[in-house]
Amino acid sequence: MSVCISLLRAINLPGHNRMKISKLEAAPRSLGCEEVETYLQNGSVIFRAPKLQAKLAETIEAKIRSAFVFSEMGWPGAEPAP
Repeated sequence: MSVCISLLRAINLPGHNRMKISKLEAAPRSLGCEEVETYLQNGSVIFRAPKLQAKLAETIEAKIRSAFVFSEMGWPGAEPAP
């Protein structure tokens, strides 16, 4: 298994871009990744991937985008989806 790191920028700032860490961790877990951990609730996720897929980053991004509402100005957005 390969160790991977997913870095998101500008999330969980005071009053802005709130993301529940449990939902953030769910994205790589749903793809079969193991030992998923976050670092300081800042959007950094460390995990082990069973195999490096060519589109692993895009797949994780799509999972995160489907779990959270994102602003029109870019990502991440303001609040978790209901």
